[in-house]
Amino acid sequence: MSGIGVTIDQPSLRRFQQNLRRVAKEAHARGTQEVKKFLVEASADAQTACPVDTGALKSSHRTAIEVKEDKITAALGYGSNIINPKTFKPTFLYAGEAHEWMGGKWLERAMYRQKEEFRRALEEAFTSLFGGV
Repeated sequence: MSGIGVTIDQPSLRRFQQNLRRVAKEAHARGTQEVKKFLVEASADAQTACPVDTGALKSSHRTAIEVKEDKITAALGYGSNIINPKTFKPTFLYAGEAHEWMGGKWLERAMYRQKEEFRRALEEAFTSLFGGV
């Protein structure tokens, strides 16, 4: 019978596990960095395209990022308790309508414009972790 035998000793296994933990931490850090960058760029793009009448809607712009050990969550949106001085309504009551009908989906378009750069940056960051493999 022919075959190949492989033996992994305990110190080698520990080094492998340590390296995996290190790479996972670095991947999380780089992923977080790229998500933050995407959020900033998409936010700036959306602010430029946001329809302005009184400025209340544009002022209601908000971003949020939550970083946990196992996930990164980012949000970008419009609408808050800021009152429109013309209608006396809070922006959260009409932000969705403005996005869908009055503003040509400016927020959605901003996200799509930044999407490819975000994908490329993530791919580059993660590829570099594995030495270009």
